[in-house]
Amino acid sequence: MLDAHNTWSSRYLGCLLGDWSDSMPTIYVGIMTGVSTVYITKAWQRQTSPVLVTWVIFAFATVLALWTALSFGEALSVNVPNLLDIPVTWGVAAVLVYRRRDIKFFPAEKLDKWLTALCLVATVVVFVEWLISHDHKHANNCIQVIMSVAYIPTWRGLYKADKNPEAYGVWCVIFIVSALAMLMGFLRGQDVAMKYGIRATVCVGGVLLLMVRLDYYLPTFALTNGTIPDWLRKKDIGA
Repeated sequence: MLDAHNTWSSRYLGCLLGDWSDSMPTIYVGIMTGVSTVYITKAWQRQTSPVLVTWVIFAFATVLALWTALSFGEALSVNVPNLLDIPVTWGVAAVLVYRRRDIKFFPAEKLDKWLTALCLVATVVVFVEWLISHDHKHANNCIQVIMSVAYIPTWRGLYKADKNPEAYGVWCVIFIVSALAMLMGFLRGQDVAMKYGIRATVCVGGVLLLMVRLDYYLPTFALTNGTIPDWLRKKDIGA
């Protein structure tokens, strides 16, 4: 296992941040409470277009990720981001089931449907295998991979969309919190918490890049080249 505390960089950052790192769990709680409230409200008001099965996968995977992390011997205070993800993911999934009765469980695209089905089955398999083997680290690594793959339908949906259905404020805050979680795990020498933060930062960063591509890069490209692709014609570019 990588001992981040013994590295020069972690000691330097620890001295630089001082006691501020001790208040990070409280900061997480405050920020994520606000962000989750906003996102769940938007889901309730049908202002976002999330994939239901993705949030169901996240709901179960976040529980298993935290369970294996604690069983592995990591501190709960360092895994606060994972802990807070649990009520958020279950809350969004519950709102989608209750409020969006017309929403399909699986995405329409065949590839996305197979990917999400695979992730759902894999989550159950990992859970059963973990109950038998008690290999906490292996189970946690598998869950991180599953949660990464589960983002693919969201990425593909944004890549093919003709307008951005997501809110920058929510995703930017989640990105910052994920980066802080990664930093916190690094400073405290908690490998599982650090990997959780890295995975979340990369996945959320991908969502933000695709949102920026939709709202800024593609309209600029169409205007400067004088051509608008068919799948972009619904955007009122240059009007």
